[in-house]
This record gives sequence, C-alpha cells and structure tokens, in this order.
Amino acid sequence: EHATELGLDINQGVIVVSVFDGAAAQFAGLLPDDVIIEINGKAVKSGPELQGILGRKHPGDVVNITINRAGKIQVIPVRLKAG
Repeated sequence: EHATELGLDINQGVIVVSVFDGAAAQFAGLLPDDVIIEINGKAVKSGPELQGILGRKHPGDVVNITINRAGKIQVIPVRLKAG
C-alpha cells in the first residue's frame, strides 16, 4: 500500500522508513522511501527476510543492495558496521 502511495508499481520489497544518523545505510546513501528489492542479487520480500539475510553477514562485509528509488533501479554497495 505504501508503495502505491509513493507511485511505485511494485509488489515486493522493503520500504526504508528512516535512516539512522551514523548508520551504514546513511553513509551508503540510502534514503527514506527507497524500496529494497534485492540483497546481493537475492530478492527481498519482507522485513524479516531482509533482517535474516543481513544477520548472516559480518561487520565490514559489503553487500550490494538493489533499490527502487522513485521508479529507478539502482545498486548501492553498503559496508556493514557493527551493531
């Protein structure tokens, strides 16, 4: 529903609601209302799935996050930080 409000024609993914100051996502350039659709080429369908994928990674790992930003697909590399 939120994706529809944003004018995006997608039916899966995780919408970034906010980005914490100092977080890896902020340094990588993720923005509120970006929709995460893949991590390292694996489709992401839900928040718990996203957390599970990232939970198996370690601080310092780089993951390629594919996002839909206002209808445009982008791949953003993100270096994970500790907790």
